[in-house]
Amino acid sequence: MSKTYITRGSGLRARKQPSTDAAIVGAFPDGTRLAVDHNVTVGEDIWHALPVSAGGVGLRDANDLSAPAYLFSAHRYRGTDYTDSEVVEPPASTRGRYRIGVNGLANFHEMERAFELGCRYGMVVNDFAFASKLMDRFPDAFVMVRRTPFNLDPNSYLHQMEGIGDPRLIYTGMNEGDEIGYTGSALRERCRLSVNYWNQCRAKGARHAGLTFSMGTPVIESAEDMRIIHDECAEAFAQGMFIDYHGYSPTPEHPDPKNASDWKWYEHRMREVIKRARLDPIKTRVTLSEGHLDSPGGGGLLWAVKYGKMLRSNIPVFLEQRRALYELPMVIDGVEYPAPEIGEAGFQMGRNEPEGQPGWGGYALGGYMDILPPVWRIV
Repeated sequence: MSKTYITRGSGLRARKQPSTDAAIVGAFPDGTRLAVDHNVTVGEDIWHALPVSAGGVGLRDANDLSAPAYLFSAHRYRGTDYTDSEVVEPPASTRGRYRIGVNGLANFHEMERAFELGCRYGMVVNDFAFASKLMDRFPDAFVMVRRTPFNLDPNSYLHQMEGIGDPRLIYTGMNEGDEIGYTGSALRERCRLSVNYWNQCRAKGARHAGLTFSMGTPVIESAEDMRIIHDECAEAFAQGMFIDYHGYSPTPEHPDPKNASDWKWYEHRMREVIKRARLDPIKTRVTLSEGHLDSPGGGGLLWAVKYGKMLRSNIPVFLEQRRALYELPMVIDGVEYPAPEIGEAGFQMGRNEPEGQPGWGGYALGGYMDILPPVWRIV
C-alpha cells in the first residue's frame, strides 16, 4: 500500500534517479499529495519512489519489464525535509471474530459432525461434493477446497477444481513446497501461477486463496523475495485474492503473550509479508488452511497430550490464546490496521493412523468433539 506525503512549498522536482545529478522530469506545486510506493535512502538523504503511469496503466522499467517504473523526489535532502507524511486513519474494523475450524482429509463424517456442533471454518481435501454439501447445510460457513496431488499446469486447473462449479467455496492451488519452491525464481513462478488460478476463479465468480506458504516461509528477511511478492501479487491481493498460510504454533506455550516478540516468525508471519512486501494492509486478507500445533520433531495436539506436553483440558485454552493473537490489530509504521487473518482450519480430521504407522494420526482432532465446540462456535 502506498503512503501519502504532502509537499512543502512549490517546485519539488521529480527526477529519473534518486540524485540531484539526475535529469529533472517535472515539479510539484505546494501541498501536492504524493502516493509514495517506498522510500530510498542514499547516504543521509531519503528519496520517494513514485510509480509512473500513463493512460491509467502503470509503466514498467524499460530494462526489466517485471519491475515497475519510478520517478524520484526528495523527502529529506542535506537535513531539510521537503515533504510531510500524511497519516490516514484506517476505517474501523467491521470484521467478525477469528474463526477456528478443522481441516478434513478423509472419513468426512467426522468433519460433518464438527459442523453440526458449531464449526464454521474448514478445509476439505479432494471431496468437493462434500464441501458443497457443507455449504448447503451451513450457508454461513467459510469452506476451502484443495486437490492433492496437484498439477501446477494452469491449463489443468479448471479440471482439477471440478470446473470451479461452486462459487461459495474458496479454491486453492499448490500445497506448501510439494510442487514448487518458495524463493527467487521459484517464488516468482509460484506467484504468477497463483494469480493465474485466481483469475480463473474470478471468471467463475469464485474466490481463490493463493501461494499456500508452509510454516517458516517465505523468507521474510529477503528484500528480493518481498519485492517479488509485491510486484507479482500486490494488485491481486488488493482485489480479493487471499494469502494462504499453514500457520502453526511450534509449542503449546508459544501463543502466550510473553512470546509475542517471536510471533512474527510463526503465527504472524503473513503480517510481516504484508509489511515487508508493501501490500495493502486493509485489503489483503489471510486464510489459514492448516493450523493449531506442529511441534518440531513431534506432532499435533494429540501427540502433545499423549506425551505430557499439555493437558487435554488445556486444548481450548491454547486455541483461545491463538484466537486472541490473531485478533490483535496489525501495526505498520505505528498505524494500527484490522487483523488480516480470517480463520484457521485445525489439522486434521479423518486420518487416525495408530502410532508407528505412516500418516497424520498424531494430529487427529476427532477425539476432542467434547471440548472443541465452544471454540468452534465463536464466529
